Amino acid sequence: MHAYIFFGIAGSGKGTQRKMLEARLREEGKTVLCLEVGQALREYTADTASPAKEHLANIMKTGELVPSAFPIAVVLNRIMEQQTQHDCLVFDGLGRRRIEAEIFIDLMAFFPKVEVHVILLDISESEAMQRLRKRGRYDDTEDAIKTRFALFNDTETGTTAALNFLRNRSDVAFHTIDGLGTSEEIFQQIVSELDV
Repeated sequence: MHAYIFFGIAGSGKGTQRKMLEARLREEGKTVLCLEVGQALREYTADTASPAKEHLANIMKTGELVPSAFPIAVVLNRIMEQQTQHDCLVFDGLGRRRIEAEIFIDLMAFFPKVEVHVILLDISESEAMQRLRKRGRYDDTEDAIKTRFALFNDTETGTTAALNFLRNRSDVAFHTIDGLGTSEEIFQQIVSELDV
């Protein structure tokens, strides 16, 4: 089995590239479990009937990271509820903290013979800001974006710490992809790196 996990600063194109990889794998006849963690959490909080869900939704609107238990629970639940074994697991939005990356590696050890691939889409903050302004999602406020950038760049416990942890593991294939160019150009880099 192959596990692919996308990383990149907000606006780097993780969602677009995740969808393209998922389609490519399915075209090759692979069974794929794909999970965009942020979207799953937004769907979960859409019904704000409970104070806890409302609080979680408010955290997400500010650009802060939700407590690590939530993304891990979403992923674990999706994997465990599957009735069949998949050839590929594709994740976007998991591992935004070092502890989540550590738990993800532990979870992958649950599966026999899994190959873990980290795909980092590398773009500048200024490019990311331009893309996010165009995207116009409800939680893409100026303050929320700055908060997400700061969390991404956190070398102690944030996303950069998670990336450093994963980059230094011998059981993880780490791929840094230039995130500039058209979606198709970027995807061709990914295809070449992953040999899919």
